[in-house]
Amino acid sequence: MSSPSTAPASSAAPAATPIEKLLVLDEVISHRFGMAISSYPRALIERLLEVLPEPAVVRSGGADALLRQHLSIGETHFLRHRDQFDLLSAVVGELPGLARRGSLKVWSAACSTGEEVWTLAATLRAHPKLGGRFEIFGSDFNAESVKKAEVGVYKSWSLRGVQTEEVAEWLWSAGDSYRVDPELRRHVRFAVANLMDRPYPGDQDVIFCRNVLIYFRPDAVRRVYEGLAAALAPGGVLFVASTDPQPEPGCGLDVVDCGGARYFRRSVDAPSLSPTRVVVPTTGPTARAAAPAALGQPAAAARPSTFARETPPALSSTSSTATAARWSQLRQAVVGGEERAPRPAREPAAASTRSSNPSPPPATPLNRAEGDPGLGDDRPDTVELVRSLMGSGKAQEAVAVLSDLVEADPMNAELRCLATFAAVTAGMNELAALHARHALFLQPEGPVPNLLVGALMLRQGQRSPYAQQRLVRARLALEGLPPGRAVGCAAGRTVDALLRFVRDPHASDLFAIG
Repeated sequence: MSSPSTAPASSAAPAATPIEKLLVLDEVISHRFGMAISSYPRALIERLLEVLPEPAVVRSGGADALLRQHLSIGETHFLRHRDQFDLLSAVVGELPGLARRGSLKVWSAACSTGEEVWTLAATLRAHPKLGGRFEIFGSDFNAESVKKAEVGVYKSWSLRGVQTEEVAEWLWSAGDSYRVDPELRRHVRFAVANLMDRPYPGDQDVIFCRNVLIYFRPDAVRRVYEGLAAALAPGGVLFVASTDPQPEPGCGLDVVDCGGARYFRRSVDAPSLSPTRVVVPTTGPTARAAAPAALGQPAAAARPSTFARETPPALSSTSSTATAARWSQLRQAVVGGEERAPRPAREPAAASTRSSNPSPPPATPLNRAEGDPGLGDDRPDTVELVRSLMGSGKAQEAVAVLSDLVEADPMNAELRCLATFAAVTAGMNELAALHARHALFLQPEGPVPNLLVGALMLRQGQRSPYAQQRLVRARLALEGLPPGRAVGCAAGRTVDALLRFVRDPHASDLFAIG
């Protein structure tokens, strides 16, 4: 009889291949957390695959803490998107909940390490109509982030772009750190919570859910928005980031544009969550007193998520999950090579090892001449590669290549525009809309971003004044460009072709013209 040390290696189950790990990772995070693997940088996914346990462990939930840690994007700071805090100050005193209840309930639904929560607390404390009558609930799906939020001690990196005198009343300097004013703590509680779980805390007057849905799958985005609408009290307001996918009509949220900023108000006919469904915090002073009794167990044994998990369909039963898995495999194959072990560091984008695919350009920004508004064809290799792939029926490969280029240079509006054209051709309309909104955010006066947003809204049957404004702005900008000129970030389309569409958008398809 062979000893364990001399047993043949074939008796052990073979280790999962990188592609197998990738597919189960996509399957689990899309189902459990609502996230789209294609929204994350390739380097991050490669690092995660290196430490990911075998598929059976991942499917059973044994790697959830690891996934939460790696998939949390900790890009946040105090007074981030400060125009939204100014807008909140302008409307918060008139919210119906204040008159009805005598105080305000606020939820920061993806609070990360807490900078948003404490900025909210300082903003509301300074409001003359509130008189300190408000409470804020901050939640995040990463337990480590929630712990940091509750501690309330930050380094100067959390104050980037902020003058210290702006926060001097509520952030106290302590050596090389900053500590939140202890008086703010009486208004705030934190918990670990996953937005894919239910129920949400109900009867909220204000919800902030910013810079998180950009990582979610379209079906999960719709589900979260429906839940957020139901969680708002009548007349309550929701703030999301301009780069997040926006709520669709019919989800129970009405858009309110206020110049350069906007928010969403709960529709009158939207169903509400019962205010009796109280969320018990899992951290904070209130939690330490309430959680054990409420949950009927010691605090240390409490569930890691505040929200209750709904029973979902089987992981592999939905066509959307299968599509996501196929897309992940394709994307990783195109930009990272087929059946390769994960690389530890980013390399320039590389096309599939199949010889039939042309080699893409390095992952660098599109160059343009001084004074060029970013519309010229100064990198014809990028444009021609995309057009070649799309013209030969390989639109998904074009999307994959552009996704990698966007990861390397996420603030490049031209790349976002090219990715929009490729995504529409590939039938990925939600992804196209996401890239178009990013492009418009980065280049609000650019003719092509405005044109893309307007054209996509018309495609979806949204003939709103906002869509028309985008098309008018695009026409005015295009009319100032030389006729016949190729527009690089429009996948090689000329100024004349774009003008023909924008002057009569119902006569042709922007994404079909050349």
